[in-house]
Amino acid sequence: LSMKNSNANNDAFYEHNLRENLSNAKAIIFTFDLTSMDTLLSIKTWYKKAKQYNKSFITVIMGTKYDLFERYNNKFKYDITNKARYFAIKMRSPLIYCNT
Repeated sequence: LSMKNSNANNDAFYEHNLRENLSNAKAIIFTFDLTSMDTLLSIKTWYKKAKQYNKSFITVIMGTKYDLFERYNNKFKYDITNKARYFAIKMRSPLIYCNT
């Protein structure tokens, strides 16, 4: 299942599909762009939404575009990594960085 923020227009069809897919999920991989703090912060919203429909799924947080991320300055990398680690601890989730 792949859901993007652009799909979240709150119509009945979207909500029905979201509920149907999340209620049966055993695991959910939350992905974010390592070069964008906004995509990382959106994980909080998606996680809360998923918990409305399913209380027992396993979570994985995956940061993508590592090849681009490594070119950023150390302050930016520190800030993203710190926030991602915070989310991983709160969500009891592994945190993975990868190229895609």
